[in-house]
Amino acid sequence: SKEQAHDYRYFPEPDLVPFTLTQAAIDEVAQGLTELPYAKRRRLIDQYGVTEYDALILVQDRLLADFFEAAVTMDVGVKQLCNWMNGPLLKELNDRGGRVDELKLTPAALVTIIRKVDGGALSNLAGKDILADIVSSGKSVEALIQEKGLAQVFDDATLLAVVDEVMRDNPQIMEQIRAGKANASGFLVGQAMKKLQGKANPKKLNELIQRRMSDG
Repeated sequence: SKEQAHDYRYFPEPDLVPFTLTQAAIDEVAQGLTELPYAKRRRLIDQYGVTEYDALILVQDRLLADFFEAAVTMDVGVKQLCNWMNGPLLKELNDRGGRVDELKLTPAALVTIIRKVDGGALSNLAGKDILADIVSSGKSVEALIQEKGLAQVFDDATLLAVVDEVMRDNPQIMEQIRAGKANASGFLVGQAMKKLQGKANPKKLNELIQRRMSDG
């Protein structure tokens, strides 16, 4: 039966003088506002091709979104950047309970890490290790690679020697691979990575294992 404002005892406040805002005043206030989350999310998707999921995470923190926009201009894959920011970097922020601008990691340093991992100069695990160190130390990527001895082994001779060793030490795995169980080669890759202390490209090791299998 309640249909009107007075039925709910809604009455105008007698001590407040009614006033009307002009459209010009509304527009002036709107122009002074920063980009709101919804608008920023749509722009990141439209301008950079960010996925809905990644954009939603980025816009929850304006500083994180600003960090992304500074990094994405540095010739780096958008999806790779989002994966690192919404994964390892966000973990560092959560662990420290701080803001991204309080870390000693710059957008350029993160892009350098991503490029080295994508190019095979660093393993994914080593890249995360370096990121964790930079956020607190502020050291350069190159300095940490040398300091920690994380540069990957590239020469085929060294890698093949390790591949031959793990193949020789694991005859049962070799039989599984010959029987058509291709995934078994992943075990050999893991063993080789252990011997090389993570300083090798897993993809390269797998290629060398397949080459050795083809050679008989």
